[in-house]
Amino acid sequence: MREKGSTDASGVIGIILLLAVLGWIAAVLGLPYTNMTNSEALGHSDAMYQITYELGLHRIDVDTVLIPKFDGSLDLFINRAAFESVPYPDRDEFAAAVADVWCNQVSTFLLPAVHFRDVRTGSTLVTKGCLSQSSPDIVGNYSGTVHNITANMDSTFDVQLVKTTNGVKGCMQVALPLVGTGPVTGSVNDRNFAINLAAPDMRIRFDGTRVGHSITGRYTVMNGQTGTFTLHQDVPRVNIGFDPSKCPQ
Repeated sequence: MREKGSTDASGVIGIILLLAVLGWIAAVLGLPYTNMTNSEALGHSDAMYQITYELGLHRIDVDTVLIPKFDGSLDLFINRAAFESVPYPDRDEFAAAVADVWCNQVSTFLLPAVHFRDVRTGSTLVTKGCLSQSSPDIVGNYSGTVHNITANMDSTFDVQLVKTTNGVKGCMQVALPLVGTGPVTGSVNDRNFAINLAAPDMRIRFDGTRVGHSITGRYTVMNGQTGTFTLHQDVPRVNIGFDPSKCPQ
């Protein structure tokens, strides 16, 4: 009797698992054709705003339509000519940055993707799957803002980064009234970003998170001051080959 009961239980579990798999397959195949409701789409408004901002930096935000799908995908209808005017490798980096912004805030359970489509014909220009999506290349020039919480002061700053064997290195330049110009070295672990500035009489640690072409986070000065910062990778991306040893001190 115990053996029969065990067999029956295994059969029921097997049927449940089969139905679950079939339900998942049906959702993966069918939900990409279903639009999110307005209330559901509002939950992704920050990501859509950031994507629109990124499109504007590349001057391809005109005629753009963003349609979130029920499976977590995004249909991004853009002007084909404007999209194709972005040169390689910037075009692929741009698509990766947009997909990274979107995919960072949706579940990958239903295999969502960001589909770049021609706004006039609906044909697919490129697709970036969220499950295999990785952060764009960190190498490049960045510009942004910095806020010193302790002194309640704001300024702008620029950072240049190149890859090294163990991480990244580069040069940072901060505009007055704040200070902190000098060479930097650091590490990148997936989305986590950490660099240290080591200039004469100045030590600053920056810890941030990368999403798309943006890095946001906090910093700590050796004298105890703290602050926040926001950086965005300049577009178009340029191939930099500067000598960090010649970075202004």
